[in-house]
Formats: sequence, C-alpha cells, structure tokens
Amino acid sequence: MYLLTNEQLDTLRGHLRRSGVPADLLPELTDHLACDLEEALWEGCPFEKALQMVTREASLETLSQLQEEYCDILGLEPEPATLTDIVFMNRNKLYGAYDLRQNYPVATERALLYGFLLFSAAVFAMSWVVNANVQRERQKAASKIRFVEPAWLKEAGKPTLSDPALKQGLGHYRLVVRK
Repeated sequence: MYLLTNEQLDTLRGHLRRSGVPADLLPELTDHLACDLEEALWEGCPFEKALQMVTREASLETLSQLQEEYCDILGLEPEPATLTDIVFMNRNKLYGAYDLRQNYPVATERALLYGFLLFSAAVFAMSWVVNANVQRERQKAASKIRFVEPAWLKEAGKPTLSDPALKQGLGHYRLVVRK
C-alpha cells in the first residue's frame, strides 16, 4: 500500500463503510482492495478509474459473500442461528415459508390475545343474558306473592295491613305464594 496516499485510502475506506462492512473486517478488505488499486495504478490507470473498477468488483453482494467467508474461516457467527435458520439453510427463503416461520411467534401471541378477548366477551355476554333471565324470573315470582294476615293477629287486635305504620315493614305476616 505504499503507492496510495492517505486521502486515497480514506476514499476506499469510505466506500467500504457505506457498503456496510463490519469494523472487524474493514482492515482486511481495505488491504485487499488497496492491493487491487495499486496493481491498476502500476498498469497506468488514473486513480478515479481504478477506484471505479475496484468498487464495481467489490459490490455489495461480493462484500457480503466475503464477510460470510471471513466469518466461516474464523468460526464466527454474525448472529446466533435460530431453528428457522437451520431448517432453511441452503434452501430457497424467498417463496414465503421462511417468513411465515419467522413471524410465527408474533402470530401466535396475537391469536392467543384475540382468542382470550373473544372468550371474555362471550362469557360476559352469557352472564348478562343469564342475569337478565334471573331478574325476569324474580319479577314473575314476586308478582305471585301476596300477604295474608294470620287469624290470631286479627283476634288479638293488632294493627292490620291497612295500618300505615305497617306499610313500611310487614311485621308478623306470612307469605303465601299463588299458583
């Protein structure tokens, strides 16, 4: 890299950074591409044209492939592999099944939430209907109830139902249900 100036090296590093190269791979790729640039400069190409040739060869696809090879050589995992990644290793991930499996946990949580809400609404609606039926039956039963004065109360001279004081509380009266 003795032929390239610091400005030229910075231009090359800038291209690599814009391409998304990780920091640990940056020195290796800079060195590799700088060698290609120096070779083009030795052949007499101007720097701008040589840089265009090198950057064309070092496209985003090529850089990502180099990054994968670099990680494989060093035994590094860029991300921990999931079961879905293992199942779809060396397979077509573009037809939809990969995305479905990746989004499965979110879909399951959403389905459980909607199911719980639907079940809660059904239980609430049923309890409301049952409560309304119970109230209706109580009103029917209450309409069949009448109060009868016991005979001993009439004979004892106690106040009767017509007495205004007893309209508040019915005292010693028994309930009789009509059928």
